[in-house]
Amino acid sequence: MGGNKSSMDGNKSTMGGNKSTMGGNESSMSGNKYTMGGNKSTMGGNKSTMGGNKSTMSGNESSMSGNKCTMGGNKSTMGGNKSSMSGNKYTMGGNKSTMGGNKSSMSGNKYTMGGNKSTMGGNKSTMG
Repeated sequence: MGGNKSSMDGNKSTMGGNKSTMGGNESSMSGNKYTMGGNKSTMGGNKSTMGGNKSTMSGNESSMSGNKCTMGGNKSTMGGNKSSMSGNKYTMGGNKSTMGGNKSSMSGNKYTMGGNKSTMGGNKSTMG
């Protein structure tokens, strides 16, 4: 993600065993659940299970509330993006995250990342 704003509420994210490179990014995550596995999806207040897909997003705004995403084997590259997540859970396994110039604020969140590749930049997604 590059210069995008993500607002997620009531999601669950589990990330584990991943490589994260973060520099000056701002992320606010709380109680969200995300299960990602290499898939590309556009969700709106639904439950989706994705696997083995490639998503390229840039400068997008995502608003998610009470959704469950399952992703695996994805690669996420984020730069200068702002993410606000509350009550979400992220489950990621073997994923590589490259973040630059972002601010991450995480409180009481669980991240499980592994082997996922996500390329996001320049799209607008509204989910809820």
